[in-house]
Amino acid sequence: MFGAMDRGRARLWLAGIVLLVLGLYAPALGNGFVLDDTPIARATLPDGRPNPFVAELRPLGDYFAANYWEATGVGSPLYRPVTILHYALVHAVLVRGLGLDEAFAQHLPNLLLHALACLLVYRLLRAAGARRTPGVVGALLFGLHPIHHEVVAGIVGRAELLAFVPGALATLLLLRSRSTQWTRAGPRMALAALLLFVAFCAKESALGWLVVAPLMLGAVVGGEGLLRPWRGVLAPLRTRWLPLLATLCVPSLVFLALRASMLAGLEARDLPLQQIDWLQNPLAREPTTTRLATALSIQGFAAWKLAWPWPLLSDWQASVFPLITTPSDPRALAGAVLLALFLLVFLRFGPRRPDLRLGIGAFLAFGMPTANLLLPIGTPYAERLHYATVLLPVALVPLAASRFEVDRSLRVLRWPLAGWLVLAAVSIVLRNPQWRDEATLFPHDLAQQPRSVALRFFVADQAVARGALAEARVHLEEATRLAPDHAEPWLKLGDLERMQGRSTEAEACYRKGLDARWGRAGIDDAENALGLALVLLQQDRRAEARDALERMLVLQPAAIEPRLLLLELVTEVTPARRDVLCREGRARAPDLPYWDLARGELLAEAGRADEARAVWRRALPALEGLVRSARADPAAGQWELARAARFIARIQARPEPDAALRLALGNIAKD
Repeated sequence: MFGAMDRGRARLWLAGIVLLVLGLYAPALGNGFVLDDTPIARATLPDGRPNPFVAELRPLGDYFAANYWEATGVGSPLYRPVTILHYALVHAVLVRGLGLDEAFAQHLPNLLLHALACLLVYRLLRAAGARRTPGVVGALLFGLHPIHHEVVAGIVGRAELLAFVPGALATLLLLRSRSTQWTRAGPRMALAALLLFVAFCAKESALGWLVVAPLMLGAVVGGEGLLRPWRGVLAPLRTRWLPLLATLCVPSLVFLALRASMLAGLEARDLPLQQIDWLQNPLAREPTTTRLATALSIQGFAAWKLAWPWPLLSDWQASVFPLITTPSDPRALAGAVLLALFLLVFLRFGPRRPDLRLGIGAFLAFGMPTANLLLPIGTPYAERLHYATVLLPVALVPLAASRFEVDRSLRVLRWPLAGWLVLAAVSIVLRNPQWRDEATLFPHDLAQQPRSVALRFFVADQAVARGALAEARVHLEEATRLAPDHAEPWLKLGDLERMQGRSTEAEACYRKGLDARWGRAGIDDAENALGLALVLLQQDRRAEARDALERMLVLQPAAIEPRLLLLELVTEVTPARRDVLCREGRARAPDLPYWDLARGELLAEAGRADEARAVWRRALPALEGLVRSARADPAAGQWELARAARFIARIQARPEPDAALRLALGNIAKD
């Protein structure tokens, strides 16, 4: 299995690996946009608006001034301008230029970049001292590792690929420069610095190359002991420390400065940073002891998934992993022991084994920043986060080759590895159609991951869309059982109950949501308060509804809906308060006619009938346009038509309108 291989055969094998990888993933080219693909990589946002950063190419500075979620109006600390720019370039060249299908065009670069990554892995292994055969086997293992499927088949996996490929190229350039005088190696090192900058701006986790690249540059030295051999690793730094330091530090400092400028821009625009919700990652909201203990156990799970990556699933967020409250828990201890063992092996054998430096160094450098040990991130675990950490099992191939080279007839490793690779190839083929669209992916993954709250939400939304309300109720009730302390499951279940006219059950859900410990900041409590108000209005409990609406306005001061509903509670809201609501509403949504309609009522109540009639007439064109638009969309416009009808009926019931005004209002109501 690990016998000699000449250069020509190695090239043929590598070409075969590229063709095999492209062939296995080719069916993914027919898939659509799934999960974050639509709000991030598609030219059209979920609400139908053009994505301003993808639909058209913008000035380069716009991309480097924007956060990852800028197109959706969210203030996010994620900074990936190169990735967003790449989506825009693909759309400009392949979609607008060549007329290719948008989904096909955005999937294609992922396949090509992954194939290129396989070749770079081979070069990294060779640079680490591997012979051609184990290098080829390692590249094959990397290319077929099923944990990569989310990165390759999901369009937003482009961030991982653009972080890996330039970083690996930069590392190889630095390795090519280590035996050359730095004055002659200057162009290579400058190109390496540029590639590192591109990788950092593709995804923040690419900063792990700042650890892996110097480790690969370390000299292979002999000797025993725990720390003494590492003196040899610093040899390149002593001979060319300044250019190497500049190559590594300059792009990282520029990246950090640009990211800091982006964050300052958010503050200047009064756009708050997006907070990590409990349902995204419970570890971000739990006490530090719980976060660290649970994260350690998940790190052990992550290491296991590198060896046995099945099943492949799209969600590993809330309720999937049990929270561990004490570091003495056996699962936390197992994760801690595993990390300590990796570190010990790294320190003990790494100086003499560049392959170990590459593998364990990659696992620690790329895995630790996303492990929720140093800082909490947006998810407890995700398969896409371990694209680069697959270098750990890949780097064990040269180690196994050198260990068993004395007995080339050994079959112990050949057949298990061959069986694993066949199973990996089959799983890629089977997984491709599951990522076709969300209607296919979510039910399939939920069957494998029944504890996922997010998947319950997705499947419930799909059930509501096709009218299967009983099915949606099952999933939402299970979501409230899985996450009883979070407001969002109660909100969704309350909305479903209200939709079916079960006001008592809906009220109970909304109240539980308002009492919940966790929730999306400023969203879930406000929406639960609005839902509760609507239920109370159905029950004619107007004073309680008023209190719920005022509570929502405290949580969301810019909200329009509670203002409109409060203006309809004429007898429960004082004229002074209604006047304030009219003024605030006009400032926030000047195109809506309701502010003038309510303002006219206030003037009429004050005995200023002429002024009231003038204000009402001023609102007629906008009211007519609003009603016409609502009638054009019967499904979405029913609520708006009902509100307009209530305002019209209330005004027509007053004595102040003259005959002409009554006729105009009546015509709008019946047209």
